[in-house]
Amino acid sequence: SAILIVSEAGGKVTKIDLREYSIFSDQILASNTLIHKQMADVLSSKKA
Repeated sequence: SAILIVSEAGGKVTKIDLREYSIFSDQILASNTLIHKQMADVLSSKKA
């Protein structure tokens, strides 16, 4: 799965609110560890 590929490449996968994802999550954020928090902040502000 894509989550496995991102994780194996050193990336990070969470829900947009930075909590642990599950296969039942309706939104998942996958990115590199350098920008993950910033991406979550941007996406969270767009939801509000």
